Amino acid sequence: MANSGNNSVSVINTSTNTVTSTVSAGDNPIGVAVSPDGSKVYVANHKSDAVSVIDTSTNNVTSTVNVGYGPWGVAVSPDGSKVYVTNAEGTVSVISTAENNVTATVDVEDFPIGVAATPDGSKVYVTNSDSNNVSVIDTATNTVTATVKVGSNPVAFGQSIGIKQILIEENPVLMGENPVLPLASFSAYPISGKAPLTVKFTDKSTGSPTSWHWSFGDKCTSTAQNPVHKYSKVGEYTVSLTVKNTAGCNMVKKTRHIIVKK
Repeated sequence: MANSGNNSVSVINTSTNTVTSTVSAGDNPIGVAVSPDGSKVYVANHKSDAVSVIDTSTNNVTSTVNVGYGPWGVAVSPDGSKVYVTNAEGTVSVISTAENNVTATVDVEDFPIGVAATPDGSKVYVTNSDSNNVSVIDTATNTVTATVKVGSNPVAFGQSIGIKQILIEENPVLMGENPVLPLASFSAYPISGKAPLTVKFTDKSTGSPTSWHWSFGDKCTSTAQNPVHKYSKVGEYTVSLTVKNTAGCNMVKKTRHIIVKK
């Protein structure tokens, strides 16, 4: 499990539900994916623009792969030969696991987050949160072959593609057969006032999230569940909340939600 607040990955023993090891990662780790054979874990470090490769036999980082700006989501191909990383800049980095380097960069659309591969590895699907669509990548050519319009701010896929898919309200989340994905929601008070303005944010997410990542629109972030944030400058601020649990993540964004006046 990635801990974005202290730049680490927790290893949990599922038999005892205890943390057995903590692995140092890069700056602001978010996305995590495990190789099919369980020997490697790939961690997207959002603020380091890099992916950490962890050897699960020793719980040590054995390689660091530089990718695009703002890596977020990670998926490993079914044969374990490639890792696909979404970057906030609007690209997907394709990593060769044999060489631990980027072999291709695929242009998608605005703010890609979620990524998943089909069981045969022939296609990769990418949610473009700010474009309200999904890019379909042909893995043989590393090109986008289709773009599917969906609802507002798509974020995450379930554990596999090609099983049962469910659309949840206005924030679409594609799920596997037994979904337990969270649905992000929050309130804020006050939402307007004179600078400096102190705002209390309250998490109202469903689905039992276990981690929270807030972006307050002024380059400040928080991983608290119910943070309090002070806005010092006049402006209109867009706030987003991403929630995660063991099944995946979901994000909600409210544009120009906080208004700070003179």
